[in-house]
Amino acid sequence: MVLRARGPALPPAKGLSGFGGLRPCGRRGAVRPLALGELKIVAQQTMNAAKLTEGMFKAINSHDLAGIGKFLADDVQAWDPLMPAPIKGRKAVEEYFRGQFRTFPDANIKVLNHIENPAGDTVATEMEWTGTQRGPIENPGMPTIPPTNKRVSGKGVIVGRARNGKVASFSVYYDTGSMMQQLGLMPGAQ
Repeated sequence: MVLRARGPALPPAKGLSGFGGLRPCGRRGAVRPLALGELKIVAQQTMNAAKLTEGMFKAINSHDLAGIGKFLADDVQAWDPLMPAPIKGRKAVEEYFRGQFRTFPDANIKVLNHIENPAGDTVATEMEWTGTQRGPIENPGMPTIPPTNKRVSGKGVIVGRARNGKVASFSVYYDTGSMMQQLGLMPGAQ
């Protein structure tokens, strides 16, 4: 069976070739279906990245530091906008989460959407985060923020990269200004 699209071909989006079971085939905007073997490889890698992400978030929501550590590569790197530099190494990332759980003991992440690259080694996760600040916010190079006992919520994106079945790196992107407003630490709507 041959499938034909009607209308002009659209150029493939940069970095998204392979999504939907199609690959560029050389002509501008033209695509060919993935071969059965290619589909299996993409499906396996995507399924592995999805399982890794789901397991990591389950451990985070359980505040299970040992469980989180099982998903991390020894040389993992993490980035958070409130940190002055990337966090390097599994133990340092576990300590980062320990601090987060001390500050927000009821913290919870709800996954809204995953977007994965065709190779299955990079995942962008849109999430919604909630928590009550019951402990101090302590970040290097910044004054300590005492507990406010205020509940905060917001959306963000976490971009993670996997290597050999482990999280090799992740970057967290969220609206720190909105969080500070909700904590009563910045002017604005509460």
